[in-house]
Amino acid sequence: GQLREIGLLIHLAGVNRTDDPSEFHAGNAGYTARICRLAAAAERPPALFYASTIRAVDDSDYGRSKRAAEDHVAAYGKATGAPAWNARLANIFGKWARPDYNSAVATFCHNIARGLPIRVNDPAAALTLLYIDDLADRLVSIAAGERPASGMLE
Repeated sequence: GQLREIGLLIHLAGVNRTDDPSEFHAGNAGYTARICRLAAAAERPPALFYASTIRAVDDSDYGRSKRAAEDHVAAYGKATGAPAWNARLANIFGKWARPDYNSAVATFCHNIARGLPIRVNDPAAALTLLYIDDLADRLVSIAAGERPASGMLE
């Protein structure tokens, strides 16, 4: 494959659940490395926005794979001179979120609406939330040439 005539590549793909921990590395770090190689080979390497996660600091297979992906993005920016951003996104919620899978908000609302028990691991912990439509609006702004908001970036 080859990338031609694009100014911005928004990378949202990745593996967040698997029974085989090696799939985290292949689907996050490996796939991101491939994207970076393809983008770097373009006549004009595009700006690259990578949607990472606040879990990139975790010492888990998932966290390590996301950190490794971020390293590929940073190296891409350094090697090509193209803008490259790692955005550590937190707790995205909104339409199409699935309870007990990808959203604490969806799980909470689902359980409350059905009279099911709720679980709060640390009542004193602050929960940073990002509404999916706000993220979409920011991505449109970035595509229009704005720099990502500093709160989105690592």
